[in-house]
Amino acid sequence: MYKDATPLVNPCTATADLEPPFRIVATSGAIIFEVLSLVGLVVLSLALPSVLDGGGGGRSPGDAYSVLLYTHTALWGLMMLLDCYLRRQHSILYCTGYISFYQLTKRLRRATVYVVSAESFQDFVSADMDLVCSEELTDEAIVAQVNGAGFLDDELEEEDEEDIAEPKVSAVEADEHLRALQRYCQQQEGLQDEVFYLQKLGR
Repeated sequence: MYKDATPLVNPCTATADLEPPFRIVATSGAIIFEVLSLVGLVVLSLALPSVLDGGGGGRSPGDAYSVLLYTHTALWGLMMLLDCYLRRQHSILYCTGYISFYQLTKRLRRATVYVVSAESFQDFVSADMDLVCSEELTDEAIVAQVNGAGFLDDELEEEDEEDIAEPKVSAVEADEHLRALQRYCQQQEGLQDEVFYLQKLGR
């Protein structure tokens, strides 16, 4: 009887060899930097106005706002670059086989980008509103904006001026016009009578 001399392989060892090695991606540093950057921006927005006002030198609150706005814009650009890096690393995890982890962290990894983008939109909107509100608008300018650059008001003012400029008709002229109208009506009635008489003769 033939005996196989090949040693038996432990199935646990075989399956362990077939599994891919555990893979680690370097995303912790980027995530920690994003969180610390958001916290630093909040602290800077609270501390910078008081520092500039207390330091003197004729600085206005608008200077602090400008610094914060530019800092926020730069941070937003940096967050977008870090988001591209995190997306690349998570794609590697997805290709390696960590599908469940990829699905769980797909939206979570972009949380900081969403926060910074929302704050940036709010900053630019509030800046535009401050610019509009800072303009000194008189009552005439407001009415002109409401009525379409003031064209309607100009036309109404011209009509009012024309009405005022027209002279009023005197009583004598009104009587003359009335008499002329009566004469015209009498002439028309006479013509109608003649036409009626001629029609009778024709019959």
